[in-house]
Amino acid sequence: RQAARYAADVASGLLLLHGKGVVHRDIKPDNILLDAERGEALLTDLGIAARLGEPADSAGTIPYMAPEAFDGHVGPGLDVY
Repeated sequence: RQAARYAADVASGLLLLHGKGVVHRDIKPDNILLDAERGEALLTDLGIAARLGEPADSAGTIPYMAPEAFDGHVGPGLDVY
């Protein structure tokens, strides 16, 4: 149950970002902080975030990058991959 809650917290954070026209581009365990006291996960580190639909250099942590990220594509799929 807790893992599902953490996944839902990250998904909610991404929904909020995407709604504001931002793609995180570096979703990985190191960028998710777990707050055991509150029982929630927090999405962190927007250092390489980009605007939706705008061309950008490929960026991210290679093992966690969607294939289309290497072509400079910026869209919500990068964060869901």
